[in-house]
Amino acid sequence: MGFDLRSIYEKEADRVFAFLSRFGLHGADLEDAVHDTFVTALQRASTYDPSRPVAPWLLGIAFRMGVARVRTARPTVSEIPEQADPSQDPQRSVEQRQAQQLVKRALAELSEEQGTVFALFDLQGVSAQEISDSMGVPLKTTYSRLRLARIAFAAAVERLRKEER
Repeated sequence: MGFDLRSIYEKEADRVFAFLSRFGLHGADLEDAVHDTFVTALQRASTYDPSRPVAPWLLGIAFRMGVARVRTARPTVSEIPEQADPSQDPQRSVEQRQAQQLVKRALAELSEEQGTVFALFDLQGVSAQEISDSMGVPLKTTYSRLRLARIAFAAAVERLRKEER
């Protein structure tokens, strides 16, 4: 049996869409990232091991796609509010946007394996057992990757904050 992109797309498109939306992508940029994920999957089909579940492999590709888009993202006109919301504190809004950008930049520094586990566990709420099963690795490996990802993420956040000063 060959690499059946159509059935993979039908089964995994919603998951990839939800996963990439956690990067703050939306609209056409989100749709483009999902499309690019599946195009890349087709190009890298020879690297897929059919004895393992396709979801972690595909989400690894999606992770790299999201990271690349976060690194090059610039605010679009639709992201800039026409008027300030009088009920929202302007200082708080700026701080929230800065915090979101900091998280995205720190996430972009994680390795593919660590980033995928981190995003699935801490951002998507997938259990460690489910991640292990879908990636075909022991539970201890998943926890090790998660621990290392959290350390790397915290270090990246700290370093990026220092650079901003």
